[in-house]
Amino acid sequence: MISSCDLGWIVGIIEGEGCIIFQHGPVIEVRMTDKDIIEKLHRLVKYSIMYSYDGYLRSDKTVYIFTLAGNPAVQWLMTIVSLLGVRRRSKAIEVINLWKSMPYKVDWRFLPQFCRRGHWLTEENIKISVRIGKHDILQRIINYSCRLCINENSVRRHNDIKAA
Repeated sequence: MISSCDLGWIVGIIEGEGCIIFQHGPVIEVRMTDKDIIEKLHRLVKYSIMYSYDGYLRSDKTVYIFTLAGNPAVQWLMTIVSLLGVRRRSKAIEVINLWKSMPYKVDWRFLPQFCRRGHWLTEENIKISVRIGKHDILQRIINYSCRLCINENSVRRHNDIKAA
């Protein structure tokens, strides 16, 4: 169980440096150049992802990124919403309401960050399709694919047909 001191620290970091968005689902993200802060945040918050970018800024500093997405992000937002400032609280409530209205819940923790060919999976280039299972109407099968790979495959097929 997390202490009230750690909870207050997490809220302070999210309030000061964090971003609460709805991108295919709820996302809490913190970006900063202080590795120790991001590591502590990652250690305190389960199911989070931590990664870094070199050359992200114009300076030579490495940017460390903490991301929490999907159902765990909603759980944290519901936990800390009363502790947030006015602007972030309204954004957290908006994200929670959007999540509640989703017809299906995709848990983004289990989707990879890159496709098989190494393309970064972002909101612009990921295609999500939902279909009903063959034997169980209640079973929803969620598939994802990279739009860049789809375009490359169609160009390759077009060129193969032209060459033949």
